[in-house]
Amino acid sequence: LLLLKGLRPFNKSKFLNKYKTFAIIKDFNFNYLPKLLSFRTDMDRMYNENMLRNKSAALILMEPTFVKTFSWNRYYDFKYDITQALNVDYHANVNSRIDEPPGRIDEGWKKDSVWNNIKSLGRKTTFDHNFNVNYNIPINKIPLFNWLTTTARYGGEYHWTAAPLSATYLGNTIE
Repeated sequence: LLLLKGLRPFNKSKFLNKYKTFAIIKDFNFNYLPKLLSFRTDMDRMYNENMLRNKSAALILMEPTFVKTFSWNRYYDFKYDITQALNVDYHANVNSRIDEPPGRIDEGWKKDSVWNNIKSLGRKTTFDHNFNVNYNIPINKIPLFNWLTTTARYGGEYHWTAAPLSATYLGNTIE
């Protein structure tokens, strides 16, 4: 229970409780564990096979057409309140494609190709992440400035998009 609640090592100090000028030290605290650690994944496969009816008395060979989409999305979240005043959060999102060989997946080597692509986590098409750090500066713990509150924040974003397979010479995009 102590691990979940956090620790306030100077909270019960009689000396620090006696003087308001030591409130910044008395209120020092930290947490052992992150507040949130999560992972979610979604796999979505769409497979469509069409075979047109041959009305030419078999004079024209008709081949089936295939439309296939196999995507894999992964989401990561991490939030950690290091202290009551210092908070960190991170969120990432990865979109991948599972590339499949052309045609029907009915032979062993084609199935192995799909499974190998899944094991390598697919071909990444986009990757985004956000990172934020918030710090409530404890200036209000000083008796002269007890009417002030100050917060400092740092945030960063990163976005990566893969070039299309038809134009890999263009390169990927990073923001």
